Amino acid sequence: MKLYRGMSLAQWESCTGLTRKGAETVDQLYAGDTCARAGDMLITVGGPSEGNALAMHSLDSRFYKGAFLSFTESFDVAAYYALKDRWQIEGLGIVVETSSEQLAARSIRAVPNRDRYPWEQEVSVVMDKHETLPIDAISMVHHVDTPQLRRSASALSAKWPDVTFPNFLREVGY
Repeated sequence: MKLYRGMSLAQWESCTGLTRKGAETVDQLYAGDTCARAGDMLITVGGPSEGNALAMHSLDSRFYKGAFLSFTESFDVAAYYALKDRWQIEGLGIVVETSSEQLAARSIRAVPNRDRYPWEQEVSVVMDKHETLPIDAISMVHHVDTPQLRRSASALSAKWPDVTFPNFLREVGY
């Protein structure tokens, strides 16, 4: 299965877009955690689990710093993420392409993680043995520009008409 990850040009050049945010692959939730709520079907009680870590990564990877990278099965989703903040970046984004087979050959697991935001078609890449995605795991690097962003936002709007946040076209200024 092909997988894509979008990032800014600066993230690509510095490799921060390919670097995991933390080292943990399991998470323990505690009373008072602000993002998990009682009755959340994606959260497991009774001890630390990879499922909890994946759910927390999906909720907010800036706060829950696990050993994961978010990829998607959709080039359009990756292009959207590469350029959605284009007025704050260089106006050129990067989408890296790999596959679950290429990752498996390097002992890297790709775990579907679509439950929370189905439109993202997220696949979390478990980076427990690597701090940074190995360059040889990347099959192609796509440079995406503003016209590609508009095409991708239009495609996402057509495919996911019931999604109101984000409003793909409005989010990118169209």
